[in-house]
Amino acid sequence: MDFDAPLETGYGVGLAAGWQLSSTAAAGAQLCPFVSIAGVFGPNLSGAGLNVESRTVSAAGGASFGIPLPLVEGRSLVPFASLALARARRSFSVGDAAVNSSDTFAQLGLGIGLVISNRLTVRPAVSIPVGREDGQSTLSIAAYVNLGRRR
Repeated sequence: MDFDAPLETGYGVGLAAGWQLSSTAAAGAQLCPFVSIAGVFGPNLSGAGLNVESRTVSAAGGASFGIPLPLVEGRSLVPFASLALARARRSFSVGDAAVNSSDTFAQLGLGIGLVISNRLTVRPAVSIPVGREDGQSTLSIAAYVNLGRRR
C-alpha cells in the first residue's frame, strides 16, 4: 500500500546494539554485527468523520563494514556499508477497521560515522530496502554511545 501524506507528520524511535569484531590497528577494517528494533508512528489523519492511524514496527539483524580514518586524537571518520535482514509489520486502521501486513526484506545501508572522543558516534546514513516493491529509501541521523573498553 502506498500512502503519501505530505502535510501530515509522524515520528520514529529505535534502539540498536552492535559490537566490533576486529580489534586491529585503528586504521584497519572493522566488521560490526548488529541488531535493531524501530517503530514509526504516523502519519495519522483525521477529517470528514474518519480517523486514519498508521504504524510500522520493524526488527533487523546484520553487519556493518567500515574503515576508520583518524582525524585528531580520539576522533575519526568511519565510512561504512551495511547489509541486514529485516522484518516489518505495518498496521493501518480507519475507525474500527484494521489492516495488517508483514514483510521480510534486505536493507542496504551507506553512511559515515563521526567518532567523538571514543565514546560518542554521530552517524548520518541512507537505508535502501532491497526486495520490496513499495520500498522507499530513508535518511537518518543517529547518535550512538560507545560502551566497552577504550582502544
